[in-house]
Amino acid sequence: LLSVDPESLEARRDDWSKVVKVWYRIADFIKDEENIDEALEILSKRVAISPEEYEPFLEGTYILSLEEVLPIWKEAEGLGSVYGSTKIADDFNVEQGVYDEPLNTVQYLDPSLTLEYAESVK
Repeated sequence: LLSVDPESLEARRDDWSKVVKVWYRIADFIKDEENIDEALEILSKRVAISPEEYEPFLEGTYILSLEEVLPIWKEAEGLGSVYGSTKIADDFNVEQGVYDEPLNTVQYLDPSLTLEYAESVK
């Protein structure tokens, strides 16, 4: 999930569209077993540790492909949807007194860039 300031998204939508496009290329690269050594080398350099030290972090991270993320962007209840899981988290925060009233969480979710990219690669 990419979090972007709404003003930045409005002002630089084309640039953010490019970020989304590159993200899915990166996801495909990382998920391809043939690239695992190179991916670990790149990722570990960013945090100044060895590829061997970084490997458990990558093993513990599941990166969704474009095909996997599309159903998750459908509005539905439950953890299988960004909308549903966001509502569950919001309800939990209200119950735990993190804040008093539920937030309008839908205003924070905008799948349009991902959906536009998916349409462009059909």
